[in-house]
Amino acid sequence: MKCVVPSCPYEEESTTLQFFSVPPSCSSSFKKWQAHFFLSGLRYEKICQLHFVDSDFRKNVRQELKPKAVPKLNIPTEGPKLAASAGNGCSVAKCPTKTRKHLLTFPTKKPYALKKWKAALSMESNASTTNLRVCPLHFEPRDFRTVTSLYLKPNAVPSKKLAKLKTEPKRKRLPPEERTVHKSNRCCFVPGCSQRACEGISLHNFPKSSDQRYERWVGAINSPREPTKNSSVCSKHFVKTDYFPGAKMLNRNAIPSQNLPDGGTFSGSVLIVQPNFQAEVENDFAAAVKVEDPLDID
Repeated sequence: MKCVVPSCPYEEESTTLQFFSVPPSCSSSFKKWQAHFFLSGLRYEKICQLHFVDSDFRKNVRQELKPKAVPKLNIPTEGPKLAASAGNGCSVAKCPTKTRKHLLTFPTKKPYALKKWKAALSMESNASTTNLRVCPLHFEPRDFRTVTSLYLKPNAVPSKKLAKLKTEPKRKRLPPEERTVHKSNRCCFVPGCSQRACEGISLHNFPKSSDQRYERWVGAINSPREPTKNSSVCSKHFVKTDYFPGAKMLNRNAIPSQNLPDGGTFSGSVLIVQPNFQAEVENDFAAAVKVEDPLDID
């Protein structure tokens, strides 16, 4: 797991640095963390200790038994080496430790070390170690090492080695008189186009599914969705010859032919339209030649 700070190269699996989970999105400190870098709010994100000051941590120093340590001291040389009934105390025979505090369990997850422990206490190889514990009095001082654990305080906020967060400037809200007034909440069905009916833009309903033009519209738009009875296409996707002269009504041969996904590229959810030279030629031809009856156009 890589550190959530974008400029930090460290990963939890390849370093000895300690990593901490980011606070949940419902916590009060989540927004403070977001001021420095982007967070998704999912708990799998982690951050390394390099981004906090010393006062952000709560330290716990303790003695830990080394993995290869074996009990050797204060073990009876004669008679049984394990107590018949140790209760909550040490399991070594004749050991004065009667409290459960600081007792060490057998290394059951390390077969090689477990074998040595059993041999040191004269136990059979298949003997159970359930509820058996050994106190620190039976180990040498060099068998222990000092371990310091760091715990992040609840109100800690990262403040070190953070790249400045780049934020996009807020767009200015247009005054009411400059805003586009939409005549309908319906959007164009063409993928990547979000035009709505307003001044200069009109929406045209899909032909009925029984109409032969229906399949031609669907094929031209090439949308992964199935059009419904309320689906419509805006006038940006038609040329001048698709309309009756001097009107906003489509003729019966009109098919969407410009500003379509096949003729443009996408950037996010915005369609970047490439020049449609064929549509420009048709527009120029329509301006030069007067069409007597647009219904007869093939």
